[in-house]
Amino acid sequence: MSFLGEQELKDRVEVEKIILDFHEDNIKSNHYELTLGQSYCSTTTNSKVLKAEDNQIVIEPGEFYFLESSETLHIPNNLMAFISIKSKVKFKGLINISGFHVDPNFQGKLVFSVLNVGTNPINLTVGDPLFQIWFSTLTSITTYEGDHQGLKGVNGEFLSKYMISSTNAYPADLQKQIHEIEKKISIYPSNTQEQIHELKTKLSNIYLFVKIISGVIIPIVISISVMLAKNYFTPPVV
Repeated sequence: MSFLGEQELKDRVEVEKIILDFHEDNIKSNHYELTLGQSYCSTTTNSKVLKAEDNQIVIEPGEFYFLESSETLHIPNNLMAFISIKSKVKFKGLINISGFHVDPNFQGKLVFSVLNVGTNPINLTVGDPLFQIWFSTLTSITTYEGDHQGLKGVNGEFLSKYMISSTNAYPADLQKQIHEIEKKISIYPSNTQEQIHELKTKLSNIYLFVKIISGVIIPIVISISVMLAKNYFTPPVV
């Protein structure tokens, strides 16, 4: 296994049409820089596919997104690819949590599952280089026929298979759930705690009263029961 160098990468991509909408300027050393596509989906869009407004996609802190490449790939059956996100975006907190390779014979767009683990929103521009891809030769021909074959990017068909529930454990969702709870608590009067304390005091007094009454009545009942039992079971004197 060996990676394609700059010239070999350029020659094979152009001749074999490995990358549709190929731009020579996007070849950087031994890899190609894929650009960001228009469609996306996040945990805040209720599982709906959106198109970037003004070619901008803003990823909020703690949010999970599906992003797509603009380019469509046709990977030969004697190559496999490795993918990543550019460092300048990683340093802002955007990380790829999906796969890190592309199988031989794959055809379609790439979809990246990303998460903003930073503290600030990350602004992405459609058409800008965002993803990196390296190509490596194989010692034998291999064919991929998996579920992702023919992937057309972030669309309804893709989301129906892979989109997570709207309620999940991602940081942004947990934060929203906390805010919702705080809102519900805030609708109660400011003297709620005092009312709760008064109620607890009343309940304590009732419990104490029942305990005292029980302490007085139960012995009396037992004494009467014992006396009656003695009278009932004592044989008459002859």
